[in-house]
Parts: sequence; C-alpha cells; structure tokens
Amino acid sequence: MWLVYVGMAVFAVVLFFPLARSWFRKTKPSKAKPADVSVIVTDQGFTVTDSQQNTAVVVDWAKVTRVTAITTDQGPWLDDLFYHVVYAGGELTVPSEAASAFIAYLASLPGFNADALAVATKSRQNNSFVVIYKGTPPLGGGA
Repeated sequence: MWLVYVGMAVFAVVLFFPLARSWFRKTKPSKAKPADVSVIVTDQGFTVTDSQQNTAVVVDWAKVTRVTAITTDQGPWLDDLFYHVVYAGGELTVPSEAASAFIAYLASLPGFNADALAVATKSRQNNSFVVIYKGTPPLGGGA
C-alpha cells in the first residue's frame, strides 16, 4: 500500500514542479526598461520626444488623419497599449504610458471614437482599434 502513496507523491512532484516553474516564469515582471518617450501637448499639436534616440517629432493636430489604438498580449508587466498616429508627412507610435495628455486632448477632437478606445483599453489580445479617422472610414470600420 505504501508503494501506491510513494508512486502518487512522485507523480505529483514530477507534474507539479514543471507547471509551477512555467507559471512563475510567466508572471514575473520583466526587467526591460520602457523607452524614454515623452509627449507634450498644445492646442496647435504635440511633440513626441525619445531621449534614448535623441529625436523629437512635432505634429500639428490639423495634419493628423488617423489614430489607431494597438493592443498586445504583453501586459500587465509591459506596456500593452500603443497609439499609432498617421499624419501628413509621416507616422509614429506612442506607448500609452507616455500618452495620457495626448489622449485627453485627442478625446476633444471631432471624430473621436470613445467606444473604440474603451474596448482597446480592456483588450488583452493583439488587436487594433481606430479612434480617429478623418475622411472616408476604412472598409469594415477596422484598422
């Protein structure tokens, strides 16, 4: 009878430890540092500065044609929400950690889709949601 108990204990140890190790590995916070990106917002536009690359991009609000909220499955330890901005002259992507003032101002612009942003902020999968689109909406209303 004791052989059955020993066999069950060995089976439990062999099964439990690999599962526990993989679970702890997935939930441990990442050591990766977020990019040093900052966003300064004015009534005329916004400036995105990346101090790691020593770059700054100035965008006029009137030139913004589309803003898409892009979600990933990398949260909660890594930023999992980004804003991809398409404007006359280029495009850029801003992490949500640096974009609170940007989104607050964006919400005041005509054509802002608050419902799309609400769905994006709750998403835990790789997806994209158009929150501003000037012109003819894209086919299917998606990204």
